[in-house]
Amino acid sequence: MDDRLRDLERRWRTTNDEQDAAALLREGVRAGVLSHVIADNRGLIEFTLAFPDIRAEYLKNQLQTQFQDFLNDPRKFISYDEVFRKFGTNPDFLLLLEQEEKFIQFDLIEEMQELPQANKKVIKSVRIRMIRDQQLPDLSQFPSLSRMDLTDTGLTDDGIKNLPAQLKVLNVGFRITNAGLADFPKAIEQLRLGNNQRITDEGLEFFKMYKSLKFLDLQLTDVSREGVLRLRRELPGVKIVSSF
Repeated sequence: MDDRLRDLERRWRTTNDEQDAAALLREGVRAGVLSHVIADNRGLIEFTLAFPDIRAEYLKNQLQTQFQDFLNDPRKFISYDEVFRKFGTNPDFLLLLEQEEKFIQFDLIEEMQELPQANKKVIKSVRIRMIRDQQLPDLSQFPSLSRMDLTDTGLTDDGIKNLPAQLKVLNVGFRITNAGLADFPKAIEQLRLGNNQRITDEGLEFFKMYKSLKFLDLQLTDVSREGVLRLRRELPGVKIVSSF
């Protein structure tokens, strides 16, 4: 324990004035030196939480510290269970998570539907698994949602029509056909369609509709080499990845 923390703790424990104690807590939390004392002292936690501004500073400090585990984790997908068991439904943590462009993975659609509204408003990146078109949740409740990974779903052309208009990054599974290529959100910038073997050269014209498109993955589709080369000429600003 360094001298500054020792002095702050001594002054906090010896004062009889509540406002003075609160001022000391603010000083310590903002200096980042009281986190472990607060974490180890239940009474101190309860006292701290009675002061909203101290609570905000404390949570921010704690989240930044704990978030290092995720910063050092190479995974792009962090499960709902892992996130919310550890951090609860704190919107501040979700904002930190978004800064690292990690997806929150929902294995049960009920988990996503039951989120508090405060969380629904800030979530930007979501991975959903094992659902079909009719199970897609009401995504209008997620106004900040801009990145979705639906690779491990049974989403078809019909489901594409229900994706949010503001979506910019999208990975889909293997049930998309030429018929669905006109229904992606018009704001889309990155689109991964790998393994959709019912996408052929006939569907390539649809990609000209997406004026914001910057990246397109057509690996393991049924498009031809000639079709890909032609599309690259017609869309020089788009990076097109294919099997050729």
